Amino acid sequence: MIILTMASAISLLGLQASVNAPRSAFATCIREASAKAKADNVTVDAYKDYVRAACDPAGSKLKNALVAFDTKNGVSKARASEDAEMEVDDTFDADIRTYKRLNGPSPQVQ
Repeated sequence: MIILTMASAISLLGLQASVNAPRSAFATCIREASAKAKADNVTVDAYKDYVRAACDPAGSKLKNALVAFDTKNGVSKARASEDAEMEVDDTFDADIRTYKRLNGPSPQVQ
């Protein structure tokens, strides 16, 4: 019984590792794209297209890894795809909001 539990734990760690590398690569891509956009004086309005163009390949790899992870854990492929799409979109949206907050016009003091 203990051996079965340990084997399951090791298997789960391996599955999680298969998601961690694409997630880390996606986060790195977004950080680097944000820094490059600031250096290139990309406007806040143009940033959404800029970061998506730069990081869509990494986002796609993360989506694929998330779908594979979820389906191996019993989640339907349709649900796993929807969840993965939402996670990647939420990450993009959060980064876009941060870029706008940090690089947009300063709020007017009244």
